[in-house]
Amino acid sequence: MADSVVKDQPGEGRLTHAPSSHPAVPRAKVGVVLANLGTPDATDYWSMRRYLSEFLSDKRVVDYAGWKWQPLLQLIILTKLDLTTITDEMSDIPVLDAAVDIRDRLDRGTIVMKIFPVTVSDA
Repeated sequence: MADSVVKDQPGEGRLTHAPSSHPAVPRAKVGVVLANLGTPDATDYWSMRRYLSEFLSDKRVVDYAGWKWQPLLQLIILTKLDLTTITDEMSDIPVLDAAVDIRDRLDRGTIVMKIFPVTVSDA
């Protein structure tokens, strides 16, 4: 049986700078992760502030020590940020609309999605 795995040879792909004696390696697989990190409950000031507070408090979004970041976020950033401008300009929440559309298309079967086990680690 022939080997159907595409391999990068020295001097190409991931091995661009590898010595010519380096063995060929399987080409890296590319994947796309579609994730909804949340949306505000509404477009009013307090909903936006609550959403931004929760979102920007997530260690995977902002990687600063909590004792440094939380006072900055709560006392300066969220207090001084003009959320009224943001909420006035938002007629709807596009991310929410897109997520609902994708969910509906998945339900109808017009999008086929392959689910693979994924391990997420704090790097």
